Amino acid sequence: WIDVGEGVAEAVGAFRVHVVPDHRAYVEGPELPPVLLAGMAERALTLVRPTYGVSVSQLDPYFGGVHALALENGSWTGAADPRRDGLVETTRRASAVASKPFAGRSEFQFDGWEGPPISARLFVPESATPATPIVIVMHGFSRDVERYFADWSTLGEEHGFVAVVPYFSKDDFPGADEYNLGHVFDVDTGERRPESEWTFSAIEPLFDTVVAMLGGNQTSYTLYGHSAGSQFVHRFLYYKPEARVKRYIAANAGWYTMPNFETKYPYGLDGAGVGASALAGAFGKDVVLMLGREDKSRDDPDLRKTAEAERQGPNRFARGLMMHEVAKKIGQEIGADLNWQLVIVEDAGHVNAEMARAAALLVN
Repeated sequence: WIDVGEGVAEAVGAFRVHVVPDHRAYVEGPELPPVLLAGMAERALTLVRPTYGVSVSQLDPYFGGVHALALENGSWTGAADPRRDGLVETTRRASAVASKPFAGRSEFQFDGWEGPPISARLFVPESATPATPIVIVMHGFSRDVERYFADWSTLGEEHGFVAVVPYFSKDDFPGADEYNLGHVFDVDTGERRPESEWTFSAIEPLFDTVVAMLGGNQTSYTLYGHSAGSQFVHRFLYYKPEARVKRYIAANAGWYTMPNFETKYPYGLDGAGVGASALAGAFGKDVVLMLGREDKSRDDPDLRKTAEAERQGPNRFARGLMMHEVAKKIGQEIGADLNWQLVIVEDAGHVNAEMARAAALLVN
């Protein structure tokens, strides 16, 4: 399957080679690729045709039979081996799908976008239906996806929602530019990159993939992020105005792209490529700025302490308050209604589990 580079049907139907201990290689097909011939010659293998008899298709039953199922692009597909009797028939038991998507914890590889493949964790509660709410959870800069998944899968079971936690690895998304900032601009040149390659552009097709996997009919989702994930969420709001997000929950961001045009990007929108109309649209979205009352530490090495970040406040809590105040001020200046809420979680610090408990109540 991997070597063929095609779908499961093409892989099952590909010509085969079978090597036996006496340096013989049984082959099928009318001809062999030069690279395969060269590899066999290098290993001093003798090419042999099976004696079972070759069909018009050049496929030989000597090579056994393989029937396969695969999850491709979020949908199940199958292949019957043409060397044997077999049939693939795709059916959908409408009553079963409509009443009970599969439940539990799982992991899948998402590759339905133009960026690198992303491993994603998925939780589906026992109570799930095709209309069960979906929350996509953006982890922090530590990339501790298992901890985030543990927090949110527990809450999903308690409150009855589907939780999706994609993993943006440091190998493929190494820094703040590639993750927190959505990789809108090239790190070296500063040029705006193609939108299809932005990290932000993974989220919408990920949602579509999950809905297809569930056999669901959901048309919107909640987008939650904590810490660096919160930075991702509030910037996603600026750059993806057509996203089907029902509610944005940005919890405990370390610093912000403030919604004003006087401050240079990435600390403001000067040079961000976001216009006044897009900002007015963002102000009208259902956004929750969620802050932990005790998230005031200055000792965290991950807290950004550049001069620009320090002008937003001495700690995450103060910077979140400023973000809300700036939004109110700019909204009044441009005549836009602000639909953002400020939610303060008492006794909570910079801990996802503490914030997630409050955020889970807002998933709908």
